[in-house]
Amino acid sequence: MKNHLNDIKSLLKSKGISIEDYSEIGYGKNSRSYKVFSNKQIYFLKIYSSDHKDKRDRLLTELNFLNFLKESKFNNTPIPIVWDFKERWILLSWINGEKLLNPSNDECKTLVDFLINLQDIRESKFAKKIGNASEAQFLINDHINHVHERFKIANNFFHIYKENNIPKESSFFALEIFINKLFRNFVEIIEKSCDFSDSNKNFNKILSPSDVGFHNVLIDRKKMYFIDFEYAGWDDPCKLICDLVLQPDYPIPSKYIGTINKLILNKNFPRDSLKNLDLMLNIYQTKWVLIILNTIIFSKKTIKENVFKKLLEKVSNYVTSSESRIFITKKTLFY
Repeated sequence: MKNHLNDIKSLLKSKGISIEDYSEIGYGKNSRSYKVFSNKQIYFLKIYSSDHKDKRDRLLTELNFLNFLKESKFNNTPIPIVWDFKERWILLSWINGEKLLNPSNDECKTLVDFLINLQDIRESKFAKKIGNASEAQFLINDHINHVHERFKIANNFFHIYKENNIPKESSFFALEIFINKLFRNFVEIIEKSCDFSDSNKNFNKILSPSDVGFHNVLIDRKKMYFIDFEYAGWDDPCKLICDLVLQPDYPIPSKYIGTINKLILNKNFPRDSLKNLDLMLNIYQTKWVLIILNTIIFSKKTIKENVFKKLLEKVSNYVTSSESRIFITKKTLFY
């Protein structure tokens, strides 16, 4: 990685940006990020990791979306400075700000306003250059099939991991039972919802960050900034609502779910596309449980007992809390 950074520093120097110092501020499976100091300027450097599961060019996606926002006169997102497609990195303007851990009603309204502003520019010439969001699906059957595929991956993990001679008292088995029960409930809900509307000829798209939530928001002197658009694009309106409500760690707080109505009632939001929202809430509740499981499914290390125990507790608590959030959503939103 150090050699990679030296190559980036050399290229930036040829562009007139001399790096004096840098510090790593983020490291995950999708990217590494750095705070970069140059001639009294501060920048944000993002280096994208390769992902065999996601064939999309996340750098190109983020660059296109940020340029789209820039051309559309948004002033609350980063500005691209320099990038390199071959080496998969981008230098962005630095945004001062803190993570928003406990969003207020007004801050939820600001997030919703940002999503409304995206829909207000959906007909612009720049929007035509934007592709579909990550994992974008626009038919109910496609959403259902996607969850089925995730279940297959989870089931395969449990089947293979059993070969490690796990103690019978391990939380591994309780977690497997929990997921199998979740799958049976999922199938039952789908079978009872055979009257859902699904048409290739009549589906709507909206512009979405896709990875929506307060984890991708910074706040500085009461102004909110929106970051991380590597999964952004055209997406299903129902999915956006589901993620706002059901994202496990950074959703709109239950007591402020009503703020979403401003988005739903906006003239540029396809409100009629929410006719399947009740079913989609159940589908995405299940999908998020399976996403949480990714921490063990794709782990290359031996998984300790306390990891299985904590994960079982997390998914169990999530299902309980999301049931409450789904109830509030159905009672509160106008669809």
